[in-house]
Amino acid sequence: MRPSFAAVVYTPRSNGVGFLAAFAEERKKHGVRVAGLVQEKVLNDDGTYAGIDAVDVVTGARSPIKRVPKHDYDKNACALDASVLVGTSGVLRDAIKSKAELIVFDKFGVEEQKGRGLSDEIMLAISDGIPFLISVPETALEIWKERTGGMGGVLPVEVEALERWWGGVSG
Repeated sequence: MRPSFAAVVYTPRSNGVGFLAAFAEERKKHGVRVAGLVQEKVLNDDGTYAGIDAVDVVTGARSPIKRVPKHDYDKNACALDASVLVGTSGVLRDAIKSKAELIVFDKFGVEEQKGRGLSDEIMLAISDGIPFLISVPETALEIWKERTGGMGGVLPVEVEALERWWGGVSG
């Protein structure tokens, strides 16, 4: 049996943005009770990068976790609002409490790598044994493995890999 949780490892080249959201939507079409948070890029009216929203996959509610100041459109500038991020913790806690069949989470970011952000909720979901997918940047994979004791799966950003994993944990 495959581990009930897995890191979906992305590189700047494979860009995992939107990948877990698409996988979650496909599972929902098949009647799976999916919960969690995914990230979506937000653009200004002129098409320039504005930031990132965390989106609840159940309700569609959006939380503006990152906004780039108007004077600095460098998309790599750190404009994460940690208080908004932590405010989304209820989404993961509700997913655990409701015994979702699958929880997805974008992403194992800087705050989680430091043991902050939504680290507690991530570990709670994993310890509950609920199938859990989390996007992890390749540069943070060793930190992820350290946090999880090397347990759990490691998957590429490929639909087929996630389908195989899901087939192993959902049956």
